[in-house]
Amino acid sequence: IQGTYMTWLGGSDVSMFCLIEIPSFVEMDFILYQKHLRIHYYSAIMLPSVFTLHVQAALYHRFVIKDKYGVWKRMVSRQKKV
Repeated sequence: IQGTYMTWLGGSDVSMFCLIEIPSFVEMDFILYQKHLRIHYYSAIMLPSVFTLHVQAALYHRFVIKDKYGVWKRMVSRQKKV
């Protein structure tokens, strides 16, 4: 959604899989485009960072503190809770 909006602000239409072209629903605005480009950039850095931190925390619970709080079991358990 963020990339689509940013593309429209830049003055382009959005092409989905080179099959469907979605026309712009917003007016071209290069000032807003620059702001959203910055937001898009920082979001692209934050998402993998948070994911990596989450994986590291899971591995910490599993191997360092030996899952004494049951966090690893709750994360990988496939049993339905009632």
